[in-house]
Amino acid sequence: MIAGPRTEVIVEEHRTWGFTAASAVSARTVSDVQALFARFQKHTPRCAAIELVTAPESHLGLGSKTSLLLSIAYGINKALDLGLSKRQLQAISGRGGTSGIGVNGFFLGGFLIDAGHPMAEVGTFAPSSSRQPASIPPVMVKLRIPAGWKFLLLAVSGVKRIGGADEMRFFATNTPTPASEVFESIGIVYHDLATSVREARLDGVRRSLTALHQRGFKRRELHGQSGATKALFETCQRTGLAAGLSSLGPVVYVIDDDEASLRTFANSTHTGAQSLGIYSGMLPRRSDS
Repeated sequence: MIAGPRTEVIVEEHRTWGFTAASAVSARTVSDVQALFARFQKHTPRCAAIELVTAPESHLGLGSKTSLLLSIAYGINKALDLGLSKRQLQAISGRGGTSGIGVNGFFLGGFLIDAGHPMAEVGTFAPSSSRQPASIPPVMVKLRIPAGWKFLLLAVSGVKRIGGADEMRFFATNTPTPASEVFESIGIVYHDLATSVREARLDGVRRSLTALHQRGFKRRELHGQSGATKALFETCQRTGLAAGLSSLGPVVYVIDDDEASLRTFANSTHTGAQSLGIYSGMLPRRSDS
């Protein structure tokens, strides 16, 4: 987890439920927030008004919907003094139906690996937004991101974003992945990527990210991107920096311990990519049980 782009909401107790935003939001976002309000009604008869101040754009691969819904849930819990636990807030958010990184990372920060869901609970492969989770994926690895590491986020303007029905079709077309590739990916994540983070070795992170993008679901995610996004990723790879596609894209992240070098790189990629900022790793920030 990294410390940006930020999601900021203002939550105040109110006589009715309400949601306003400083800029336009999609009808799907409004519907998701209203569904969140409905789930809170099982815990309290009181209401709250929510103002969305700032949030990253949706369908960039940054987990913006999970961040928004958990920010609202956390704010309501504090504003109304409900005393709900972390596990209850995760469930109320309605997120985590596939990956547990967002719903766990919101509270834990750092570098996380989760175990996903038992197939008996989910039945089919689908994105987190398409189903209510029966449980929250357990965190198997939690590491502190080295303090000096910086994360540059890049995205090519105007390229396609995979969300909604397109995301459902992507999962239907690209899952399940061959078991051999799954086991290879798990081995890379646990025995190279996690080890490299633990030992603060950027060369190991670069090596493991390159390997992950050549197999399994990550290869399919990269293959599903626009030509411009794939060209951006290849440019990042050629520099020798650690780089990867964030979730289903189209954001590409680049990691280095020299922020000045990242800024220089962002201004010289010649791929039409725009910088979404340079951020540090996110430290633990929640003490809720």
